[in-house]
Amino acid sequence: MATGASIVKSVEPTLIRLICVNEIGRSSWMLNVEFNDLEENNDIRFSFLMKSPLLVSSPLRAKYKAVAKEIPDSRKASLPANDSSKYRNKPRAKVTIKDKPVTFRTKVKSSGYTMKPHEKMFQPKTIPKEKTNYTADVRKLSLAEYPRESGVPMVADKRWDIGESGCAVTSLKVAPDGMTLAAGLSSGSVVVLPTKSTGKGCVYSGSKGQITGLGYNSIGNKLVSSTTGRVVNLWSKGQKDPVIRMDNNKSPSSEVVFPADVSSCCFYYIDKFIIVASGNLIILINYIDETKTDDIKTYCNKSSYKLAHIYENVGCQGITNICAVNLFYSHMCIAATTNKGLVVWDMNTSQPIKTYQNAHKRPINAIALNQGSRFSGLPLEGYDYFWTSAVTDGITLWDLRARFSVRRYTAHTARSAPCGIDVSPCGRYIATGSEDRCSYIYDIRHYSPLNKLTIFKDTVIDVAFNPMYSALYGVTTTGKIHSHVP
Repeated sequence: MATGASIVKSVEPTLIRLICVNEIGRSSWMLNVEFNDLEENNDIRFSFLMKSPLLVSSPLRAKYKAVAKEIPDSRKASLPANDSSKYRNKPRAKVTIKDKPVTFRTKVKSSGYTMKPHEKMFQPKTIPKEKTNYTADVRKLSLAEYPRESGVPMVADKRWDIGESGCAVTSLKVAPDGMTLAAGLSSGSVVVLPTKSTGKGCVYSGSKGQITGLGYNSIGNKLVSSTTGRVVNLWSKGQKDPVIRMDNNKSPSSEVVFPADVSSCCFYYIDKFIIVASGNLIILINYIDETKTDDIKTYCNKSSYKLAHIYENVGCQGITNICAVNLFYSHMCIAATTNKGLVVWDMNTSQPIKTYQNAHKRPINAIALNQGSRFSGLPLEGYDYFWTSAVTDGITLWDLRARFSVRRYTAHTARSAPCGIDVSPCGRYIATGSEDRCSYIYDIRHYSPLNKLTIFKDTVIDVAFNPMYSALYGVTTTGKIHSHVP
């Protein structure tokens, strides 16, 4: 039962009411939507949470299994006509190698009898190295909880420099486990850095065109990236080469064709699918990752992908950005179109359920969903909100149950740079980059910014919250990454 003061802000007298509630023991917020009783409206049933089973003909039921390669007919014809069955069914003979000395080099290391004798005697290590228990660390990480009362990030903590000569940073993402962060460059490379230290990470390269989309899977060990060269790569932790490379020149049997430059990509339905936006199409791709950590047979890659479904946005020339929930099962996917509109798709029924015409003055460049994290949950009403951003038009808060926008945030500067946005795991703050060399943090209940971070020396192109603890990362176009903590 609410005991504190309630703040009520009327956005529309007969449509929407914004209510903030303070509960006993913890601080939380709730946005309540009330529709006109005289007007018949069915939008109240829409939610990012899955509330109905999948249809029999739903594309989300698609299953993809790798098919074993068959012997070609030309090879079968080369077998003897009379004894073909004997060759096919005959088991292979086991080859045994006898034990014998093997030398891999022409030179053998000397025993050291001609070297100067050691002057320093052997000294045992009196302080043994502490052994790390990986299982205990994983268990401790799974039991961690996001600190809701930790405060707003405002103190500078760590700094990374990933700038390359002539390459700008286009996007920034943090893994769902909070251990790594990835930055996409205009050269087509992806840099992955550890969040606990300022050391050098790994670089995934080999793609042409600048990075237009980045997305982690629900665990954090895989990363999908898209470029303007109509290429989508799936990267796996510990491997420099892409596990799966999707383009128009490979694997014609997969039926995946990108009609235009890929503008965005992400994992969907708890890593079962990959969603790709190309032209005015939303392409749903099913994939299988069968990589093996074998240093000898690195060439054996049995990973594959196949087209699951195509959703066409009629009435627009292209899609600027897409966003979908991956931490839990959801039927919804949001697409921003080039005609300044916003379309909410039901991937289960393959139909658009809501369309917002002229959502911004310019085409939308960023979408952020309020999906919490693995370490933080939200009230049921909190999952129905999302934010969009456009150049020269600020940030807009939307409610899936409402017909109009709920709130706008315009204190930051974005005249030409498509600055990114992100929502905190607790669902109380929204952060964005800015052209005035600052990053802004808004409280979703207020129009004015809650905090302004001024440590940057260039345009802040993207920001990202850490899902495990309270920390905000901001990256400039020149490749300088700064982290802030409470």
